[in-house]
Amino acid sequence: MKNLRKYICVLIVISLLFSLMQFTFATSKTVAAKFTIVSIETVKIIVQEGNKVTLPATVRVHYSNKSIKAAKVSWVKLPVLKIGANTIYGTIASTKIKAKAIITLTAKPVAKVVPPVVNPEVTVPVTETTTPSATVETPAPVIQSTPATVYTDGELNKKIDGRIIFDSFYVPVLDTLSYFSIYNCSIAPDEIISIAGKDFISVNYLNKTTGIKVNQDLDNKTIKLYGSKTFNDGLLDFNANFDVQVSASINWIPVVALGKPTLTRDEIKALGNDPEKLQANIKTVYDAIEYLRVANFTPAREWKEIQEGNIAWGFPKPALTGIRTNSGGCAEIANLIHYLLKDDYDEEGYVTYTCADGNGHIYNYFMKNGKYYFVDFTEFLNSAPSDVHAKETGNMYDYRNSNYAQGNVHETTDPKAYVSYLNDSSNTNNKFVLSTMYCVDGDSLVMGQSKENGNLTDWFKKVDNFTVIYDDSTDNVFINFNNGPSVPYPTW
Repeated sequence: MKNLRKYICVLIVISLLFSLMQFTFATSKTVAAKFTIVSIETVKIIVQEGNKVTLPATVRVHYSNKSIKAAKVSWVKLPVLKIGANTIYGTIASTKIKAKAIITLTAKPVAKVVPPVVNPEVTVPVTETTTPSATVETPAPVIQSTPATVYTDGELNKKIDGRIIFDSFYVPVLDTLSYFSIYNCSIAPDEIISIAGKDFISVNYLNKTTGIKVNQDLDNKTIKLYGSKTFNDGLLDFNANFDVQVSASINWIPVVALGKPTLTRDEIKALGNDPEKLQANIKTVYDAIEYLRVANFTPAREWKEIQEGNIAWGFPKPALTGIRTNSGGCAEIANLIHYLLKDDYDEEGYVTYTCADGNGHIYNYFMKNGKYYFVDFTEFLNSAPSDVHAKETGNMYDYRNSNYAQGNVHETTDPKAYVSYLNDSSNTNNKFVLSTMYCVDGDSLVMGQSKENGNLTDWFKKVDNFTVIYDDSTDNVFINFNNGPSVPYPTW
C-alpha cells in the first residue's frame, strides 16, 4: 500500500512538472510572437585598398517593442571590392531577413616624388682632363610616402564664401589632424586644392569640447568650419543616411539626401526677407525648410477668388509677396519654395490634388538624377504638430507613427505609383480623385473651378510639361483647359 502511494505521488509530481514545462514553453512562444523585427542598422566600414576587411558577427536589430539587440548574421562571401561604396548582404540567424553592410574602399595614397635639392652656387669645374662625355651624378630622388588616412566616415562638402560645411563623421579621435585624404586626393595642412571645380581645405586643429576650430585660406580670410550639430534642430538630421522602401518603387529618405545644408540658422536669419539674397544663398531643400522655420512662416488661407463667367479662379499670392508677408497657404508656400530653389535641381515643379468635395492641395516635387522627390513643406512649419514628420532614423516604427505618406520625403521613379500610395495611405474618407503635376518657370498655375449638373471641373491654363497622374473615372470631378483667367491678378 505504501509503495502504491509513493508511486501515485511520483506520477502526480511528474504530471505537474510536465504541465509547468508546457505552460512555460507556450508563454515564451506567446511573448516572443509579440515582438517583430522593425529594422536592421546598416553596417558601415571604410578601409584602405590592400587592407583586410572583417565584417562583424552581429548587427543591431530594432524590434517592435522599441528594444535594440545584437543578432548574429551570416554574410555572403566577399566579392572583389571596387574603389568606392560596395554593398554586401547577409542573413539574420534563424530568419530570412537580410542585413546590409556598406564597405567603402579608398585608394592607396600616391607616393610623392620630391626632386633633389640643387645648389646653383655649386658648379663642377671643367678642365682639360675632363672627358667631354663625363656626367655629374645627381642624388636619387627621395620617395616620400603620404601618411595614412585618418577619417572614419563622411565627407567634406564644399567651401562657400570663405566657409566650409564639415561632416562630423570625418572627425577622428585626435587632438590634431595633420592629414586628410578626400575623394582620393591628398591634402596636407594649410594646403588648398581644387577638386571638381570646388575649393577644399584640410583641417589642422580640432578641439574635442567645442568642435572644429578655424583655419585660414590663402587670402588670410578666416575659414569657418562647422560640425554637424550646428545644423540639427530636433527635426532634421544632418547625419541621417538611409533609403527605406515603403512600397513598390517608393522609398523614404531623409531631407539631407537632397543636399547638405549650406547655411546655418543664424546665417539664414541674417538674410532677412530680401528675395534675391534668399534665392542666391538657399541651395537645398534642407536650407529651404530651415528658412521657413527660422522665419516662422505663418500658415494662412490667403488666396483670392475671382469669378469670371461660370469659372471661379483661385489666385494664390506670388512667391515674392509670400516672402514679404511671411504667411500663406499651401500654394503660397509652394510658390515661395519654387522661387528659392530655382535651378538648384534638374527640375522643380508642382503636384496638385482635388477631392470629390472640391477641396485640394498643392506642393513641390524635384527631379534629381532621373528620380522624383516629393516634399510637402507645409508639414515642416513650426506650427505643424511635432509628430507629423518622422524622426529621421530609417526605422519603420518612427515612420508609421508620423503622417508618413505626406509628412516625409519620398523618392520614386514613378509619380503615379507615389500618388496612389499617398491616396491609399490616407486615413480620411475624403480622398482625392484627381491629381496633376507640371513644371513651369515661375509661380504655380492659377486654378479655376466650375460646377454644372452636379459635376465639378478643374480648369488650368494650357502649358507644356503638364501631366494628369491620377484620375478616378467613377467620380464627378473632371479636368479641362483654356487660356487661363483674363481678369487682372489681384494684389495683397
